[in-house]
Amino acid sequence: MVEFLGITFGHWTKSLKETMLLCCEAFCKCLAADGYFMHVDVACKLYGYLAKLDCSLPSDDYTDGGKPAAVQTSKSLDMSPAPPTEDDNLKQSDVSVSLESILSRRLAATAARGKPKTGYHVLGIGPTASDGQVQKVFVYFRKCAADNGGYVYDFDIENDRCPQLDTINNN
Repeated sequence: MVEFLGITFGHWTKSLKETMLLCCEAFCKCLAADGYFMHVDVACKLYGYLAKLDCSLPSDDYTDGGKPAAVQTSKSLDMSPAPPTEDDNLKQSDVSVSLESILSRRLAATAARGKPKTGYHVLGIGPTASDGQVQKVFVYFRKCAADNGGYVYDFDIENDRCPQLDTINNN
């Protein structure tokens, strides 16, 4: 459930840091006098999950015509089936609307087009973070939690000592 909400919040924010701050606010059961907080285990689990997702822009941003390639977002995922018409001769056994069947058809279509990218762009999550970067954040969160009774506060995430939460580009 926490991971689902983290991905959802990622659609509303512009960076992984902002996503973690929004999660901290949303998951806080009560407002402490000094800020929002979440348990260190939740913070580490959520950050570890989101940091390992690849929600970057497709690598083939431009097509041969110079136009930007299509980026799939949550709005492009409308899977609502159209109601059948009288002309449609569908049998119940022919209709498959499970999530697995929809995704497997999309994956097969993507593979047939030769595109290696199958993910979706979510600005508030971004590209995959390195294992070293994730471990630095875990160490920092646990240190903060030791000082704060087992919790990571929003001001800990905004602190200059906090390792960068978003992917570090070494280009």
